[in-house]
Amino acid sequence: MMLSVTVAATAISAAALSHLAVTDPKRRRVFHLPAPRRRHAGAAWAAAFAPGVVVAEVSGAGGLLVWFGAISVLGWAVARARPHPESRLAGTVGNSDPL
Repeated sequence: MMLSVTVAATAISAAALSHLAVTDPKRRRVFHLPAPRRRHAGAAWAAAFAPGVVVAEVSGAGGLLVWFGAISVLGWAVARARPHPESRLAGTVGNSDPL
């Protein structure tokens, strides 16, 4: 039970961190992608950290430390990932700015 709660919370947090990375305006500018339609940054941050409360209640301190470590590593992996080449090409087609 405790492991499944920790894994589910990690998956929810990873999805929220992925949404934040995909919709980040500065990251999109660097990769020459068009601006996102909607960001919902507050909701994404809440979704990223809210599962920690559930993990702390169900799994205790051990599960919370595992969750913290997992979302830290996954956050770095998400930040390190580059967009797919086809999305970069789609973003530069309508961009007239040379930089």
